[in-house]
Amino acid sequence: MDKQGYITLARSTNNIDLTEASLLARSIKLADPDREVCLVTDQHDRVPDHISNQFDYLVELPFGIIENEDIDINLWQVYHCTPFHETMWLRKQCLLLDNVDGMWDNCSNYDLLFPSKTLNFKGESKDFLYYFRCHEKNNFSKNHTDIFYFKQSEYASDFFKVLDPVLQDWRSVYVNLIKENKPEYFNLNLLINIALKMFGHTDIHTDHFLYTFLSLENVDLDDHDLPEDWTRYLSCWVKDQKVKVSNHRLTNFVFYNSETFIDKEVLDDFGISS
Repeated sequence: MDKQGYITLARSTNNIDLTEASLLARSIKLADPDREVCLVTDQHDRVPDHISNQFDYLVELPFGIIENEDIDINLWQVYHCTPFHETMWLRKQCLLLDNVDGMWDNCSNYDLLFPSKTLNFKGESKDFLYYFRCHEKNNFSKNHTDIFYFKQSEYASDFFKVLDPVLQDWRSVYVNLIKENKPEYFNLNLLINIALKMFGHTDIHTDHFLYTFLSLENVDLDDHDLPEDWTRYLSCWVKDQKVKVSNHRLTNFVFYNSETFIDKEVLDDFGISS
């Protein structure tokens, strides 16, 4: 069988990045021990041993890092340094809570696959209020990009060649291609969707590649004065590598999207040194 594995990206000098990445790797090892995990970083010799020991591979960005930018601006490089034939990219604020062999089986039919929808903490597929506002106004795709699958293939390689200048020259891309609701910051999801449109990728709508996105934007709530961070509004419980939010048990991939989610109790529960 072709080698399958997970890959994430973190800056070697950012303790929060590294803690999130190591927690992700540990959750994968517990839920999917037969697949390996790779950390891509700027300087592998600066990653502490207690972090690097969580990974099967530690790889430096092959074309260097752009300083003073979001580390995800270098995402285009992961195609060139993944040790796997079939790869799932994961943004580091993620946990894997269950075996996902079926998801891998579904993805293997494609060269490049992005989720077309996500679930909220209740397991419902709900539209976001603002997340895709710029995409809609400018007729870009609305794929989710916290996780995506790619295979070592000519098609996927050609996509990453398009993604390269889009990410590196993102300010120029905004000026030239975005007419309405232009953001003032680096937006990885938006830029990937712009690259997909430029590449001519046909969106694939499937329910076989779902994950939970924790947010208050994709939940029907009566309150109008909501905090930006969902952890300040919803109760969360983590025990024995299981996660409940407002008494809803979460499954498969969960993107928690909050630096305040991780505390000593969460790290201890997953067996991570804080």
